[in-house]
Amino acid sequence: MGFTVQEETFDSIWDEWESILPSCSTNTVFVTPWWQKVWWDNFCADNELHILSVREGDDLIGVAPLMISNGVLTFAGDKELFDYLDFLVPKGNESIFYDALFGHIMDMDWQSIDLPSLPKDSPTLEYLPTLAKGKGLKVEVEDEETTPVAYLPETWDEYL
Repeated sequence: MGFTVQEETFDSIWDEWESILPSCSTNTVFVTPWWQKVWWDNFCADNELHILSVREGDDLIGVAPLMISNGVLTFAGDKELFDYLDFLVPKGNESIFYDALFGHIMDMDWQSIDLPSLPKDSPTLEYLPTLAKGKGLKVEVEDEETTPVAYLPETWDEYL
């Protein structure tokens, strides 16, 4: 069975988006559909929204919440406000997702791609640069600001 990439709306993919979040490597409040929709509705009237789904038949493989702003294809979200942005890809679907997504975005109308605020362990950092270089595109991966993280024990008693 083949893989398809489709344009979605927040409403058309909302439930599926929420259902895959727990199995994605990046699962922060900033990549939830409700956070993204509120931000979009209030701050992005002049940008072009592209919520892309990658599917195998009816099965959702992953979600790419993207926008085009002034010719730049980027994540829907603001790197100044959102600590982590990423594609929503359940673990194990990465190769399929990035191959299908990259083929689709190569046909979109943009001048550059900027994917800020990726977590350092994001599979996007492994897959997309390799695919882009394979198409002869110039790729730069830069470290940005670091967001501190504190890992807490599971229970209050363990914390004490």
